[in-house]
Amino acid sequence: MCAVKKKYILFQIGLVCILCFLIETTSFFILRSQHQNVGFLFNLNGLNDVNTVKGFGFNEIDPLCGWAMSNKSIESMGYETQQNCEVLRSNGDFPKVPLKLFITGGSTSDIALHKENWPNQLRQLFMKNKINAIIYAGGVGGYSSGQELLKLLRDGLQLQPDIHISYSGANESADGGYVSKYEYSFYETAYKESFTTVILPSTIFLIKKTLNLSYYDVSVKKVQPMNTFYFWKQNMSTMSSIAQKSGYHFVGILQPVLGIGNYKQANEKEIDPGNYRKDYQSYFPIAKRFILNKDSSLYDFTNIFDTVKGNVFVDDCHVNEPYQPLIAAKVYNALETMGYFTSKK
Repeated sequence: MCAVKKKYILFQIGLVCILCFLIETTSFFILRSQHQNVGFLFNLNGLNDVNTVKGFGFNEIDPLCGWAMSNKSIESMGYETQQNCEVLRSNGDFPKVPLKLFITGGSTSDIALHKENWPNQLRQLFMKNKINAIIYAGGVGGYSSGQELLKLLRDGLQLQPDIHISYSGANESADGGYVSKYEYSFYETAYKESFTTVILPSTIFLIKKTLNLSYYDVSVKKVQPMNTFYFWKQNMSTMSSIAQKSGYHFVGILQPVLGIGNYKQANEKEIDPGNYRKDYQSYFPIAKRFILNKDSSLYDFTNIFDTVKGNVFVDDCHVNEPYQPLIAAKVYNALETMGYFTSKK
């Protein structure tokens, strides 16, 4: 009796599967005749990039900049937050009014992802030298200089900083535009989920289209990538101009990356180059020459590790913890040269 019941259940399941297959096939060809295609049986497009971003702990879709880690998550790590930035304080003797620094960048400046990244080391230097300062750490993993610019407009200007430090270069090669591939994946995935699903996408799409329950007649605009160097230069120039008009200083740093400069890492061949190091060669040398010949607000840090022994880099751009203080020290020296730590300022 149980065997008969089991066969009956399996028969029903098989019948439902066949019926779903026939409906999905019919829906697929109807949509195809209308020059629309959302996949057959399964639709997993766009989920990989979204999951990549989620895997880093970014649990908010930021309508302006793409993605972010929520303030609640950051505060659970023990940080104070303000204007979507981690706040690092150094109580010192000088200046009387705290010096306010706004820092932007990608994961190499993100202290929520990597606690000992250079902004935290800079704070340690401030504390050691009794500098009265507030650091607004606004670095977010994956951000290009274009996203830094947008974050400045929305969050940074509200903080009324004395100095804005941009630490960039590595993420320009990934996108070369104001809508990154990760952002596009968010929008595209949300757009597709408005009219279809992962399973039986054509069937669900056809039903929603027939009942006018979706945004199927709206498209996600494709944005052509810009020349990487000009994209970076445009963002540096714009952030510098905003600083001049707003009465604060801008410091644009071209960050160190593996393969640029004279530093050679012993285990370099063991590090997966991906597409990044090849892309670095296409624009980092041009950016270095531009800094040398054109703009005093820009600093070339690509040679910072030229005389260092040991394995500085974790991958193509992330620096091992013991070498983070070298970056912070060079930033501190640049600020000192600008006169911020003397009574004359």
